[in-house]
Amino acid sequence: AFAKKYGIKNIINLTDVAGFYDRDPKRFRNAKPISRMTWPEFRRQFKASRTPGRELPFDAAAAIAAWRLRIKVIILCGYDLKSFQNFLAGKSFRGTTIS
Repeated sequence: AFAKKYGIKNIINLTDVAGFYDRDPKRFRNAKPISRMTWPEFRRQFKASRTPGRELPFDAAAAIAAWRLRIKVIILCGYDLKSFQNFLAGKSFRGTTIS
């Protein structure tokens, strides 16, 4: 609602991992990072549903709203300040961009 009201086009989501992976990087050492994806790919990959207690890399309701509003979401690790600085400077960064 806030993004819609103020015309926000980009959201930065800081998490405890460097973006999305094809599977849980905390459990699988060979998890592969996903640097870019579309909202339809996100919904297919993570089967974004509103099941209580389900862990998703980005809230299902927020994902649907962002997709409808054509908002770009950048997922970064909040502990990786160098990558965050690179993103802000327009340089290459570790993370995932959803658009």
